[in-house]
Amino acid sequence: MLIWSVYRPKMSRHSYLETYREITSRFMDSNSTNADSKLVEYINLVNIKKGPVVMTFDPDTITIAVEGKPIEKIRWAMGKIALPGMWMTTGKKRANVFLDDGNTTVNIIRKGASPGHTFLNFGLLENVMSTEANGILGDLRNKVVYTPRAYGKSGTIRWAGVSFPVHDDGTTCLKMDPFYELKFNTLLQIFQVD
Repeated sequence: MLIWSVYRPKMSRHSYLETYREITSRFMDSNSTNADSKLVEYINLVNIKKGPVVMTFDPDTITIAVEGKPIEKIRWAMGKIALPGMWMTTGKKRANVFLDDGNTTVNIIRKGASPGHTFLNFGLLENVMSTEANGILGDLRNKVVYTPRAYGKSGTIRWAGVSFPVHDDGTTCLKMDPFYELKFNTLLQIFQVD
């Protein structure tokens, strides 16, 4: 897993995974900062589209549109919903969307409040990612080359013709040196869809 912050214009939408399904998110307009006075980005909308189903998650409701059926809006509450080609479990703070016979899970987490706003976070667990996948996650999964150093827990990733030093943070994630984050984040803008 690679950890990064996305530098982006306000309210932009980025593509995370595209094969025969699409996962996108929209960042909320916020000028919040963390304890180190760094700008913090919050997601306020996640869309999942697969076949005839389009799901939209925001901090207040989950909207489900199935082709040929009325649009359904539900609150964040305990439940399980079967949909064509997928299913979803929901709770007050989390929704898990299971795609591809459970081989892909999208976890949408409803967080507390950024100063004055609730927001979302999400993660993706995919047992087998298609080599045809694109978007941020597909491209990083299929095109990043990691070269470990001979000593220690660091190395280099190469992506889009650029190399970045990284280190293992001890939690199975590679972390990028903060000096290189802006350069990396600038490359991510190729996935901005609006």
